[in-house]
Amino acid sequence: MAQGPQAPGPPKLTPLPHPMIPMPETPPPGTPWWMIAALTLLLLLSAGLLWLLFRNPAARAVPPELPLNKALLQLEGLKARVNELAPDEISHRVSVILRECQYGMFQVPAPWRTTEELFTPKSQPRQTAVPEYFKPVAETYDRLSFATGGATREAALELIDSAITVLRGQPPARAGAQTPVPPAIPTV
Repeated sequence: MAQGPQAPGPPKLTPLPHPMIPMPETPPPGTPWWMIAALTLLLLLSAGLLWLLFRNPAARAVPPELPLNKALLQLEGLKARVNELAPDEISHRVSVILRECQYGMFQVPAPWRTTEELFTPKSQPRQTAVPEYFKPVAETYDRLSFATGGATREAALELIDSAITVLRGQPPARAGAQTPVPPAIPTV
């Protein structure tokens, strides 16, 4: 193989720094402490702001629903549906609502007892006595639930109204009956 003429030595290089490129400006040695502190503070504030924007909000504690308020709301809802349900179903639901309210307010095991067990003095211990102002409403819902001739919607509506009246702390209007006035029950 034939070799061609070779270049005489290595190529000529331009010495550094290159004469055509300006020299980069560098900060003086030792960055001031206040600049480092300001950058750190800026980074921390940015991170905190991002955390506040994208964090999941903590579950807020929901105050427990008072049994009285829950019962009143349920009775108002039932009153709005009085034309959709049968009267015996309405009386059953009023019974369930009042029994759950009695359980929540007075710790009486009303949902698991019959009306006779609730209002017969021999069967109830003194600490779980059901206030007597529930008794006329209990008699009415029992009468409507177990009526053989069929209950009317008007009677069911009167039952709901008397239950709401009892829960609001007013004795139900009943001809010739004396019912004790219940203590004031706070509503929230």
